[in-house]
Amino acid sequence: GSSDIFVLLLFGKGDCGAEGTCGTCVVNITEGGDLLNPQKTQEAQMLVKNPRWRLACKAIVGFGDQEGSMTVRVNPRQWGDYKKSDKTALQ
Repeated sequence: GSSDIFVLLLFGKGDCGAEGTCGTCVVNITEGGDLLNPQKTQEAQMLVKNPRWRLACKAIVGFGDQEGSMTVRVNPRQWGDYKKSDKTALQ
């Protein structure tokens, strides 16, 4: 749908090309997380210590034709504050 394309355009595909394996597109959903599709197993396992984080490449806004507002905070790793070798934030 158009909403998942919007999230990809806004936050990028990450280093894995939107496969959901690298975590470089992680965003923090501070409000409105109920508007997103449920996490699949791989995403949930990657982000188990950060339940409000989602992979932008796997998040579908307005899942189930829901409407509302949400607040998305881009993770600082997007701006070069994260070493690619440091995977602890994803675990």
